[in-house]
Amino acid sequence: MIHNKEIEVLYAWLVFVFFLATPNGVRLGFLLLPFLLTLPCYQQHYASTDQSRHLVVKQDGRIVGYIKGSAHLVLTQAELSKDKQFFQEMIPQSTHVFFEANVGHWSGLAVGLERIALEVLEPVSGRVKAVYMESIDAQRAMLGSIYFYGDETYYIPYGNLYDTWPTTAGFVNAGVSIALWPGTFVYQKLLSTGFADRVNDKNVTQMQAFRRDYLRGRTGVMDSKMIESFRIVQRDQRMYARIQQVLADDADHGQFIVIIGMMHLAANDGLLSHFKADGYVIESM
Repeated sequence: MIHNKEIEVLYAWLVFVFFLATPNGVRLGFLLLPFLLTLPCYQQHYASTDQSRHLVVKQDGRIVGYIKGSAHLVLTQAELSKDKQFFQEMIPQSTHVFFEANVGHWSGLAVGLERIALEVLEPVSGRVKAVYMESIDAQRAMLGSIYFYGDETYYIPYGNLYDTWPTTAGFVNAGVSIALWPGTFVYQKLLSTGFADRVNDKNVTQMQAFRRDYLRGRTGVMDSKMIESFRIVQRDQRMYARIQQVLADDADHGQFIVIIGMMHLAANDGLLSHFKADGYVIESM
């Protein structure tokens, strides 16, 4: 498997050869690429709603599954004790547990919702299936497409490339990263003092809000740009299709549990909208 650093080194050589072999106009176009990529971003508003992160899924009046919102954060065992009790009770009674992606063995993870779910799942894995709705390579490619241009965050608008061809998406991400370097170096190091501190403060504030909402059992209201940057609406459509396909392929399936980031639940056009469109009733626990 080609890793991100190897991709960047290879792409750097390709860019070097490209600059030697191409006329000035093409080189200028390459340097303008980061700016041009920002033009299609954030042209649509994505609404979200603050709601419970502990949800019951019903069909024809009976419970068919549960959805738990995750903050993907490092939390203490005490803060996750109620979630662990839920998993200890409900995972053995389920037939499928859906995770966003395969993040490895639970012992290698920091304390979090996915870790305790995988830990509880392990002893009953012979009869309760762990199902991953995305590949970890697709998630890494998607995250790698998010970049800074000045103080603002943008993403590479290449549709589903990160999901269908993650290695190709990795090359594109590396190329944009290299194209960004001259401009961002000048901006961040010479023209705009305190850039790194501003980014860090923004991230800390954001993580604190996620943590606060998580501990009060709610999703919080998510920023429209975040929902778009992380391709929540598009990804949720595919995730929901994956859930339904897995359940349809197992005629004997029972209750299911979905563990997914809180942003996916807060987005009005996210995962829950697909359940509701198919006649499921979503209620708070």
